[in-house]
Amino acid sequence: MSTVSWAPASISSAILWVGATLKSCAEDPYLTGKLGAAVTRGMQSVGVATAVKHFAVNSTEFSRLASNGLVSSRAMREIYLKAFEIVIKEAYPWSIMTSYNFVNGTKAAELEPMMNEIARGEWGYDGVFMTDWEMTPISSRKFWRAAM
Repeated sequence: MSTVSWAPASISSAILWVGATLKSCAEDPYLTGKLGAAVTRGMQSVGVATAVKHFAVNSTEFSRLASNGLVSSRAMREIYLKAFEIVIKEAYPWSIMTSYNFVNGTKAAELEPMMNEIARGEWGYDGVFMTDWEMTPISSRKFWRAAM
């Protein structure tokens, strides 16, 4: 029997009342990444798969299926992706869960450059991407094309 935990949450936000930040390790991307890597290594060392979440720019619970995070490339890398980069490079998570929201007008689960060019290409991620659960059939097809 296999076990998968939908954790750790590698969300970085200086606004503590938004998104799933309360499930996160910290508001600082570096600390979040370090703590997330430790949790991931610990869980996976006893055979429990992790799904590091929510990739990425998950910054609100209000209208989370329709919210659109408008983020510059620099802010994306320094704030929203940094924790994921640290977890991937230090702990080799078996899976990453994408977020519901849009990022600069595109569903997070459909951001092929973020998944393949950055996570897989630059950071060497070779695990599975999974969606958070409320995807439409069209979004689901786009996700699988982007995630492969």
